[in-house]
Amino acid sequence: MASVTDARNKLLEYGRPALAYTRAHDTPRISDSFHMFLLSLYESLAQAINPAPSTAANSPAPAIR
Repeated sequence: MASVTDARNKLLEYGRPALAYTRAHDTPRISDSFHMFLLSLYESLAQAINPAPSTAANSPAPAIR
């Protein structure tokens, strides 16, 4: 868990100045895409700590015809 927290902090350390740079030098569409990319990485790291419950494990097996 500590390594994931460290990875998230490093992502923030990199992401904030990088996003500020893209907002200053690129089009809004590019900077928004980059922001979404960073957010998805951040959330993926969060899911590594707390994975969502699998719906496949809770649902019955499909009927075979």
